[in-house]
Amino acid sequence: MKTTIVGIITLALVGLVALVWVALTNPNGAGLKPTAQPTAPPTVPLTPEQVAAEARQRKVMEERARKQHAEYLKSPVGRVSSKHPGWSIDVCTIVAAHKVRIGMTAEQALASWGRPESINDTTTPNGTMSQWVYNDHSAYLYVANGVVVASQTSR
Repeated sequence: MKTTIVGIITLALVGLVALVWVALTNPNGAGLKPTAQPTAPPTVPLTPEQVAAEARQRKVMEERARKQHAEYLKSPVGRVSSKHPGWSIDVCTIVAAHKVRIGMTAEQALASWGRPESINDTTTPNGTMSQWVYNDHSAYLYVANGVVVASQTSR
């Protein structure tokens, strides 16, 4: 009789463990049928007045964007950007402020500072570097392989 009770308790525990496992691993519950997925509320067709109002609003927004773009193109950064569409806004901002940064291309430096008064080329075993002279020898740019690699200003 003791063996029978142990067997019944073991079977009950195994069944309980199985039910808990099913409940934990099945997102829909312990073997219950799946719950319905939420659906989007039905769409209500727009009235002709609503369609016309949306069209007017869209037209106003497009006109506002067109005016903002026109104003941007009149700004110094916008003028540089429209002349050089492949340049980043950061570079266009620097060029519009007539500044030069190391890493700029020679084309960008020319757009920012203009043509140098003179150019001195230095050739070494490592290659050729150009010294661009500006402002009566008070500012210099050093260009190698089409990129500004250094700058120098007099105090």
